[in-house]
Amino acid sequence: MNNAVPTGQQIAISGGDPHDPCNGTSTAAHLHFQIDKQHFNSPEPWFPSWIGRSRNQPDSDFSVTANTYNPIPFLTGGYRWTFWESNNREYWDLFNFSSFGVSNGAMWMDGNADPHVSRGGTTNFGMSRPCSSYITVEADQYKYVDVEMNNQCVNNPLQIYFTTKDSPDWGETKRVDYYLPDTGFNSIHVDMTQNSSWHGIVTGLRIDPAMNCQAAVFDPTYFNNITVQR
Repeated sequence: MNNAVPTGQQIAISGGDPHDPCNGTSTAAHLHFQIDKQHFNSPEPWFPSWIGRSRNQPDSDFSVTANTYNPIPFLTGGYRWTFWESNNREYWDLFNFSSFGVSNGAMWMDGNADPHVSRGGTTNFGMSRPCSSYITVEADQYKYVDVEMNNQCVNNPLQIYFTTKDSPDWGETKRVDYYLPDTGFNSIHVDMTQNSSWHGIVTGLRIDPAMNCQAAVFDPTYFNNITVQR
């Protein structure tokens, strides 16, 4: 988006005071913001994982400077997950699986009965690390969930559940279905506004690729990319 920001317009609220929840190791209130360069044509902020790099690695080739005006990586609360760090599930939890892993830009799980992945909400990570695992997505701005996946077990429809700040529990009333054409690679683009409960602040996502997969058969689902976008 190319919206002009006039002088004096409020663009954010500072946080990080030691008394704030989820203040991390900060010692005073502060604000992180990022301005991407105009040639970077994307509705989402540039982030090092887009080039397969951890945010903790040095910017040895000046990629951050090349893509932003202010070289401070900006974490948006979780709009895109690319799984380029080996063994890093990026706070996604997996349920009802035989085995799993993260490598080569994909998180995979070999599912059993009702296999699914979720982030935020009442997940394992969410119970112990709520400040990291919950997402904060403005539903009126970010209306689509995109998933690139290679699914070896399909029991249509694929189901995407969500939680919101005002409705924090998983439930059938907060679900959108998507019919996969077949096993193998699928790039899906789901309009979440099909469900009228997609409003306010979305705090969790859950993706159910199949109702049942064979426990004795290695038929994993690979999640290459999960995105919430405009």
